Amino acid sequence: MKTFKFLWVILLLVLLMPVKAQDEQGTNHLWPVWSPDGTQIAFLSNRDGEWQIYVMRSDGSELHPLAPSNAYPTHSWSPDGKTLTYLGVNTDGIEDIYQVDVDGGEPVNLTNNRLYYGSPVWSPDGAWLAFSTKVGQEKSHLFLLDKESGVPQQIEAIEADEWNYGWSRDGRYLLAWGAIYGGESKMTIYLYDVLTQSVIDLLADYPVDMKGCCWIYYDWSPDGLSMLMAIPKYPNIYRFDIAQEVWSQVVETQDAIAAFDLVDQGQQIIYGTEQWIDEIQSEGTGVYRFNLADETITPLVEVPYASFKLSFDESKIALFRQGQSLETPARILIVDAESGEQMIFDRPFYKGFSYTWSPTEQWIAASICVGNDPDGETAIYVLDAATGAATNLTGDVVFSDATATSECSIFE
Repeated sequence: MKTFKFLWVILLLVLLMPVKAQDEQGTNHLWPVWSPDGTQIAFLSNRDGEWQIYVMRSDGSELHPLAPSNAYPTHSWSPDGKTLTYLGVNTDGIEDIYQVDVDGGEPVNLTNNRLYYGSPVWSPDGAWLAFSTKVGQEKSHLFLLDKESGVPQQIEAIEADEWNYGWSRDGRYLLAWGAIYGGESKMTIYLYDVLTQSVIDLLADYPVDMKGCCWIYYDWSPDGLSMLMAIPKYPNIYRFDIAQEVWSQVVETQDAIAAFDLVDQGQQIIYGTEQWIDEIQSEGTGVYRFNLADETITPLVEVPYASFKLSFDESKIALFRQGQSLETPARILIVDAESGEQMIFDRPFYKGFSYTWSPTEQWIAASICVGNDPDGETAIYVLDAATGAATNLTGDVVFSDATATSECSIFE
């Protein structure tokens, strides 16, 4: 089962930067998110003038607004696919977390006038909603909202300036990593046990003397007894035994880890590596398959961009390269996770903002910059990883070679 990595660097930038009005930037469709059954896509758009959350079928039909204006790109599906949860702002300028039925109806306020939220994330069983908020305090704190009672519970004793978080496969553990600013920024990482309500400081005995912040790569063992983790800009992948609270090295690498996933029922790891230049630029060095039983390494592909996303059936990986010009366009590369065979979606678009695999088919939903010089517009495409076909689902924005050098400047 594919485990999502909640890397909210882009999201934090979005929350901090004002979005331009439609007449300044054209029409944009952003951040596609598949429903759990793969039949629908939710996305953020200003197609009707205001930024709203829309839902459409996977073929682009039945497109309609679902949530009112002033929604942030934080929308996520409930595990049963019946509702969407998102961060929105009411008419008084107050941020709250809302939930709305996909079949229609008024949004329900789940948090009622708190302050400065992080993105809401449901546990896999749908029992808990994790979110962060400052609650009128200087630091941000983590909360779990009980679906049955509707009452949020604060996770005590940990705080940060910003939080990111993700659930274990069985929903027992919440992994939370936060940024602490002031002087030299640093990161804090905790594991919260929902059952025992206990907290483990994962950096207390971490094998690397880590500096800086503020994101991680991670995945969970199928049995839920351990977690694998790597830190960007640092080599090696480490395993944390939850019961023993002990770290051990799993994969040793020369270069920094760019992404990884535990596959084949926890028997193998697919990982990408990259080299950092002057701490600000990176260049991918390759994607590999590591067998945990005999510790053999099989190269899959050598590319200058090694951050990837794995399909839910673990058969393919998608690598995205940001475009610089028509001579070096944005590119999505599909690689067979066993053989390393490659297929390239080589369209002359300038930039892409996000892409995600369907949970049921070998399709990728991508928000792609298609042009409108000088500000640019974005459309949502579905890419068929089996045939290479690309379909524009939001047809009001159409690709043109003449406008492909657009900066796609959605933010001021």
